[in-house]
Amino acid sequence: MIDGNGRLFGLVNLVDLGLGLLLVFGAALGAGTYRVFHLPVPVIERVEPAALPSSAGARVRLVGRNFRHYLRVFAPRTGEPFAVTPSAPAGPELPIESVTQDALELRLSSLGPGTYDLYVFDNARELARLRHAITLAPPDPPRATMRAVVRLLLPAQVASQLRAGDRDLGPDANAAPAERAQIERVDIRETSVDVMDMRVARQLPGDHYLWMGRHTSQVMADVVLRVPVREASPGRWEYDGRPLRAGDRFDLETASAKAIGTVLTREDPQAVRR
Repeated sequence: MIDGNGRLFGLVNLVDLGLGLLLVFGAALGAGTYRVFHLPVPVIERVEPAALPSSAGARVRLVGRNFRHYLRVFAPRTGEPFAVTPSAPAGPELPIESVTQDALELRLSSLGPGTYDLYVFDNARELARLRHAITLAPPDPPRATMRAVVRLLLPAQVASQLRAGDRDLGPDANAAPAERAQIERVDIRETSVDVMDMRVARQLPGDHYLWMGRHTSQVMADVVLRVPVREASPGRWEYDGRPLRAGDRFDLETASAKAIGTVLTREDPQAVRR
């Protein structure tokens, strides 16, 4: 098998064969070691949900593959400069609540309303990014329902068309019924009120005006309304973008009547907050 020149079957020198086998074994060992110890790069596929209201308990799931423990996730505002260095990491950094190979659950408590990018880092090395990843809307303001009494001065035939159960139509025809004021009761306070209804002004010599008008007979009605309101600022409750306080104007328009009145009283909304 081995001739006098040290060749196997007269073809290959034993030393050359040994070196060749050693190289093949080393290459196979290196490839196996790389496959075992190499960490695949994380891939971000989507964020669930991508848009949500801003709140202290807001959370999202970063869905993809090749996630692992000890990663760091940063969420700078879209369009702002961003960099991470070992000595001075730039934030805000999002706390990671849970980790699987396919998802990271992130807590957004440090973020305010706005649009944010997402960066995944291993120490100071960027592994993945997703632009315009999260949009946080301003939190929905507190809502409540309060009872208010509105005094209206209107013709008797119009007052007779206001009935319990009627809803205020308001300027937004697409608003849900739950967002519109509803009449609970109508109380006629005066059967007849004589009102001068000014119609026309005619200019006279010497910058004098002659007002032409007529007297009309109207009634005074107190309408009890159940009004859904929002807290625009602490203690300031609004309906249709207007404050609802005693003395404020209130426009009421139902399917059968339209009138302008004044808020007489309103109850404290704290007891009926929803």
